[in-house]
Amino acid sequence: MLFQVRDGTADPSSTRREIEWSVLGSNHWHPLSAEKILLDTTNGFLVSGIVRILIPRTTTQLNTLLEPGFTWIRARVTSQTQAVCRFLSVEPNAVPVTLVDATAATHLESGLPAKSIATSALPLRGVKEILQPYASFSGAAPENESSFRKRISERLRHRNRASTAWDFEHLVLQKFPRIYKAQTLNHTDRFLNRNPGCVTLVLLPDARSSESAISLTPQVDAATVAEINDYLATISSSFVTATAINPVFEPIHVSFKVAFRPGNPFASYREILRQDIQAYLAPWAHTGGPPADFGGLLYRSAIIAFIDSLSYVDYITDFLLFHQAAGASSAAAVQIASASKPGTLLTPTAPHLITSAT
Repeated sequence: MLFQVRDGTADPSSTRREIEWSVLGSNHWHPLSAEKILLDTTNGFLVSGIVRILIPRTTTQLNTLLEPGFTWIRARVTSQTQAVCRFLSVEPNAVPVTLVDATAATHLESGLPAKSIATSALPLRGVKEILQPYASFSGAAPENESSFRKRISERLRHRNRASTAWDFEHLVLQKFPRIYKAQTLNHTDRFLNRNPGCVTLVLLPDARSSESAISLTPQVDAATVAEINDYLATISSSFVTATAINPVFEPIHVSFKVAFRPGNPFASYREILRQDIQAYLAPWAHTGGPPADFGGLLYRSAIIAFIDSLSYVDYITDFLLFHQAAGASSAAAVQIASASKPGTLLTPTAPHLITSAT
């Protein structure tokens, strides 16, 4: 069975949960032992993958608990359901296929679109139909001369060993193309506290072409973070504790009164204004915008100037900018919102308070 999940929807800060498998027989759920799970490439439903199960003899199709005539399989997480990704679909009779001859392949960088494969090269007995419901994955375009020279130059500098902050960042970016940016924090543990002997890499995903790009809190999925941590252990000194984490997000929001120009009803244009403010404060959360970046400053005066420049806005009053720093219990009104720690990201997750000035 193919379990297709929405990448990045699992909470990376949650502890990984074990999936409990069981089958329905005589109106009772019978747990499946680990030996019955012949294959599981989903990494605990953190990524899309194939699960192959050996159905035991205790399974029956004569049940009244669920619709009879079917073999029912249950996958369950008893707690912290946010630790697994959300499902898109479950497809039976799934098999992986690998491109063998990539000489004339033009899709390696962007992936083979869904529904491109509809038949087999040779007839397969017992197979009525072949479907490719999703695009291909794990492809890479041939390396051009510029990329080759860059990679070789970096390799000669770090020699595949992480000794400096530059080494950590470029080794991870080379190994994991899904990462857009990595920021190294020396003598800092995973909780962003000063700790000699610790190195922390704060990651930002390259989500510009995926559904997870439309997010105010861009995060690397838990499976990739675990993979990067394993890789860091192989390239760093045994005297260094190197850890990869996602950014810390610090909420910001604005509160003000606004009057729109004649002919622009307040109820309709308030929502338009709210969307424009979001696009200004978090351009990475909108299609075509630049990727998110760490730190930065947001000036109250700059936001006011942006709102005043909108063609449908007449004037605004009582403008306040609120920022909740990491560890603070509530947001405070500020003139300048700045990230309180390295590796943090200002993001407008709190709702904006927009009322009528007339």
